[in-house]
Amino acid sequence: MVSASKERSDVYLAIFDDGLSHATGIPRNVCMNSGLFVSSVSYNYSVDGSATESVTLVGNDRFWNTAHGVLHQTPAVAWGTDNISVNVNGTDTPLSGVVRRTDIDLSSSTLPAEIKKNGGDDGGDNNFHVQSIAVSTDLGQENIQELGRFGPYTRYATFPIEVTCEFEVIATSGDLISVSGNAPNLVDREIIIKDNAGTVIDLGSKNKLSSVSYSGGDTGGGNATVTYSYSNFNDLTVAGGNAHA
Repeated sequence: MVSASKERSDVYLAIFDDGLSHATGIPRNVCMNSGLFVSSVSYNYSVDGSATESVTLVGNDRFWNTAHGVLHQTPAVAWGTDNISVNVNGTDTPLSGVVRRTDIDLSSSTLPAEIKKNGGDDGGDNNFHVQSIAVSTDLGQENIQELGRFGPYTRYATFPIEVTCEFEVIATSGDLISVSGNAPNLVDREIIIKDNAGTVIDLGSKNKLSSVSYSGGDTGGGNATVTYSYSNFNDLTVAGGNAHA
């Protein structure tokens, strides 16, 4: 998390003519967003729909087409150089396909004991009954201002950075979480989530159960579900490609 909070990126947005079947050739306009820091990220897996990744970046510089006397070349020119321009012609092969519920590799993942316990008496790898997994963190990028400068000198992440992970599970025998006011209840849990596209989300081994909620099972015929929420600080590593191997 420390190194990720310092990474800066330039993000280009190209707008093409609406008469084209795909984005290719010379764009109508190009917007460059410069010097962006990662502000927040989230990953969601669900039994309904496709897995999603959301990344929010923040910065202070944006330029449309012309350099405004700041850039050494215009965004439109930069778009077509240094391998930035990508022609999407319908034949490109992505690194992985769309990830759906059948592509979540729970048997190779490392899940907290509470999730396995709710899966049934045997706690087998194929008996977890997990309905959704959500991982998120907010780096809370703050500005450092200084006299004589309109924009910030730099941005910094507000440590410690909390990383949260939620599991929604079909309840088979309640949430099975016992709490005593006379004894400590915090236990470290290791969480690693893998999918068949090669994504590995590693939250380390210091995750602690922060809350449990039990809902559903009403007269309307819905299933009872348990949501387990875990959190750690400063520990989130995401790898892709061949990392699953």
